[in-house]
Amino acid sequence: MQDIDFLPKKFRDRRNRRRANVYRWVGAAGIGVLLAVAALLQLGIQHQLKAHRNRLEAQYLAAVAKRDQLVTLQSKLTEHRNEAQLYAALRSHWPATQLLVCITAPTPESLSFRELKMYQEIASVARRREEEEEANATAKAPTLRDFEFFRSERKARTAKIDVDGDVMEVSELYEYLVKLNDHPLIQRAIIESVEPVAHGDDSGRSEFQLQVVLTPPPGADAVPAATTASR
Repeated sequence: MQDIDFLPKKFRDRRNRRRANVYRWVGAAGIGVLLAVAALLQLGIQHQLKAHRNRLEAQYLAAVAKRDQLVTLQSKLTEHRNEAQLYAALRSHWPATQLLVCITAPTPESLSFRELKMYQEIASVARRREEEEEANATAKAPTLRDFEFFRSERKARTAKIDVDGDVMEVSELYEYLVKLNDHPLIQRAIIESVEPVAHGDDSGRSEFQLQVVLTPPPGADAVPAATTASR
């Protein structure tokens, strides 16, 4: 059965417009809700990103602080190491009394000393250019510069002891020489001369001269057997 609408046409148009307006308002409200939900979601995401950025920034600042602390500790460690090397080098000279003991302790009964002379020889080495030394000096810490200067000066010096004396039995002199060469403080000991005492002396004594080259302290290089040097 077909429904018959007896309302005039203008009323039907008005009713249709009202329905269309309702649909528009419903659609607009839905779009507004969707926009509001999207805005809330965006705000939530921004908040999460901000919180994550803050956490990362805190971790970054902590890492930078640890890096700076590590650089400071490494700098202090290098400085302390340089100071330790310098102090060790300054304390590494052999005491004169210890050297005298190592020379006189293994003395045979028939051997006597007239003179013991301790000195240093400075080897003839080529010096660096002054410009290079100045450039290196400005690039290094003061303690390291002092240590390297002291080490270079010590490497250029050779500590020696000249021994003059008398001996009744030359064989005992050679035995004494062997004992000297076995001593850890002595790098080498050599006989420079052995001569009988002048005529008129029937004691059988012989005059001798020895040269003793001392072992370099720790950190210095050993001196070769033949070297050009000046006292």
